[in-house]
Amino acid sequence: MLIVLFISLSVFAFSQEAHKLTGRVTNFPGGLVYLASFYGERAPVVDSLIISQDGVFEFEMNSSKTGGYYRVILIKDRYIDLIYNHENIVFSTDYENPFDSLHIITSQENKIYYDFLSFIKNNQLKQDLLGPMVEYYPKDDPLYKEIRVRYHDIQQNRRNYIDSISEQYSGTYVSRVITTQQRPFLSADLIEKERIEYLKDHFWDEIPLNDTSLLRSTVYPNLVMEYLSLYGDRSFSQTELEESFMDAVDVIQWAALDNDIIYGFILEYLIKGFERYHFDKVLDHIANNYAQEENCKNENLSTEVQKRLENYQNLSVGKPAPAINMVDINQNSVTLNNRSSEYLLLVFWASWCPHCIQLLPRLTDIYSNNDLGLEIIAISLDNNQEDHLKAVEEGTYPWINCSDYKGWNSQAAVDYNIYATPTMFLLDKERNIITKPITYRELMIELGKL
Repeated sequence: MLIVLFISLSVFAFSQEAHKLTGRVTNFPGGLVYLASFYGERAPVVDSLIISQDGVFEFEMNSSKTGGYYRVILIKDRYIDLIYNHENIVFSTDYENPFDSLHIITSQENKIYYDFLSFIKNNQLKQDLLGPMVEYYPKDDPLYKEIRVRYHDIQQNRRNYIDSISEQYSGTYVSRVITTQQRPFLSADLIEKERIEYLKDHFWDEIPLNDTSLLRSTVYPNLVMEYLSLYGDRSFSQTELEESFMDAVDVIQWAALDNDIIYGFILEYLIKGFERYHFDKVLDHIANNYAQEENCKNENLSTEVQKRLENYQNLSVGKPAPAINMVDINQNSVTLNNRSSEYLLLVFWASWCPHCIQLLPRLTDIYSNNDLGLEIIAISLDNNQEDHLKAVEEGTYPWINCSDYKGWNSQAAVDYNIYATPTMFLLDKERNIITKPITYRELMIELGKL
């Protein structure tokens, strides 16, 4: 009976003007299934269905649903990603392992896409395994020549596969996706370090960043992350890593110059990504080099991101710290200028932040035993006054404690571009920014210089 229903739904899908996305999930416990539409890495839910334990469902892909990546969400960590390009889609899978058990029944583009994913996974694995062999295998061994030929053949196979998809299915969404997976050909003569440098120089040679339809996929974020990975090194310090990423940002933004929309999209993606990992020096670099003047702003950057870029410029080391006008927990006025201390440390924190609770007791030791004339203003991003006051009391924090209980929307948080806690700013007597230490260790190093 279930098979008859499943087939009838599939047949019905072809008989209607609106396209359908039809699925059958074996072992489904019943409940809601969600449909999400991608824009970069963001995937907001656009539809949902309540389905029974038979696991059969059908989404109507009406005219409001544009072409691109869609995600069928069974539960938070179980989903299927599909390409929709104005064709009917029919698939089956199993609830316990939706990706590995996926079977595309109807949809030429998804069949091509998943065949490619299988091919590229296998192809890349072979190339990664042979890379060290062509570098370290004895050159005088007869097998070396075969390894070398195979290393080149594997790369050529990838190029041929992608070229054949591009030619045979020109104009399809899947061909545009797959074309972006072409990579520079690496000679077996290159050692690993040289291969990485070659990839840095030539990664974007065959990837034109001008197809705005691919914004409705994860293609551009994935490309950016893949390129950034070439600049990472586990041996790097935080400073070295940030300096390396600055170089990567410059190359990426140069590659994206041909299209203002994609340029703005990638810039915004980079900003939010580096904010997530607290790479402040990279953010300063972006602000100082890619924030445009008032009369030539990139209209494709959101107002929020434009404002954040402007703030980063204003928060560079050596710049005057933005004004603060708050009251402390005793209702005393708090500004930067009514403190006479030689140095001032601003700490943005919250009672619900575990890293803050680890940091603040260590700051207490600095505060109680410093001969630098250091004052601390701790600005809480709590929304709840009771939570804030309880944390201050339990921690016996002796410095100036204040909050307007507006959380991330606090004016101070906005002015200082606070996107994570804890965040610190060390100011001099004139209230210029000396440094923006990320960790307690960095703070101690900077204090040691004073």
